[in-house]
Amino acid sequence: MNPLAFVEAGLQAGLFASRRTLCSAPAPALPGCPLRQCFSFSFSFLFSANSALSASGAIVPEKIDGKYWMYWLGTAPSTPGETYKTDQMGLSYSTDLIHWTEATTTPVLPRRAGKFDSRVVEPGPLPILTEQGIVLIYNGADDNLVYRTGIAIFDRNDPRKLLSRSDTPIFAPEKEWEKVGQVPNVVFVEGMVQMKERFLFYYGAADKYIGVAEARAVTP
Repeated sequence: MNPLAFVEAGLQAGLFASRRTLCSAPAPALPGCPLRQCFSFSFSFLFSANSALSASGAIVPEKIDGKYWMYWLGTAPSTPGETYKTDQMGLSYSTDLIHWTEATTTPVLPRRAGKFDSRVVEPGPLPILTEQGIVLIYNGADDNLVYRTGIAIFDRNDPRKLLSRSDTPIFAPEKEWEKVGQVPNVVFVEGMVQMKERFLFYYGAADKYIGVAEARAVTP
């Protein structure tokens, strides 16, 4: 399946990285749809010369200014005094969903010292387009690698412009099976389905289980 048709069909694609190739994973029940659709995704990572493609991407489901936009995770080197690398969010655009160009020279959603996203800032499910802006559910981790969930809202006409962002997480590990597993203290939202007046969010828990949480759809 052509990746352009794949997104235009409204499928909520999960994206994962294999070296420098991103692959979309469409629903296997669709007839004639391959297991995965791979496409070139080579970057210079302008916000850090030593950055590297890490794990994930979330594509805005409609064109804005004649382009498709993808929020993605890039791993940057540690800053002076730190002993670990950090993951921050970048942004790229494409006209064909195959060739991508970075849209910013700095992270579009950077990490924040002392907050729940001080070490990792990673996109989650497909962004939600509203009249008020682009709503992006994202996953953040603190210096102790406790993973929680936040919301970022970007300008509807300019995906590079951040309008607001969660000061505190909206979702965090609370249940025993979210705290104990292969990697402790992790909730990681990656899938989303809207069912009438509610959203279902599918998430990984402690890198061992899959859970689902729900939230009511609020109309302004």
